[in-house]
Amino acid sequence: MDIKLKNIHVDLRLSEETNAFTADLYINGKNVGTAMNSGQGGMTTCRAKDLKEMELIREAEIWCKQLPPEVDRDDDGSTHSYSISLDYYLDRIVDEHLAKREQARFEKLMVNSIIFGIPGGEKYRRIVFRHSIRDLLKSEAGFAALKSTILKKVLPALGEKGKIQNRNIPQDILEKIGIPKDKLVEQP
Repeated sequence: MDIKLKNIHVDLRLSEETNAFTADLYINGKNVGTAMNSGQGGMTTCRAKDLKEMELIREAEIWCKQLPPEVDRDDDGSTHSYSISLDYYLDRIVDEHLAKREQARFEKLMVNSIIFGIPGGEKYRRIVFRHSIRDLLKSEAGFAALKSTILKKVLPALGEKGKIQNRNIPQDILEKIGIPKDKLVEQP
């Protein structure tokens, strides 16, 4: 079964315990209605356009319940499994949408910035340059400025778990600067 959300509108200001969103719900390529969540911890609900589409939503609910449970592992090694519901499935689509949107924003910021902090954390710091990192690397003076900034300002501020999160600096340049590998996020 093909279940998609299109025209996803998320309002993080309204999101308290869950993501507040509305979206068009498509099942097997057909717009069957709307999916929404108020962001206050309740379930995602679906509103069908009519009775015919309501039946497709019911079929999607049954299909989701037949999916294998999702298993999460805690830091201590214990596991928890979650059965899949349509509500859960749609929430995952919204989570993926937000992650892609955040990654695109992050990629845009790193064009002219060194971004650092704890990977996966919500907070990070950045040092902004007037020119793009690509342009800085075209000259010796630009490379020297980048190297100096990283060694004097960024590395001392990383702490124990912090890492430089840029993926737009070539590996050979990072090695030339002398950044310890444990202070870099893994390159794709």
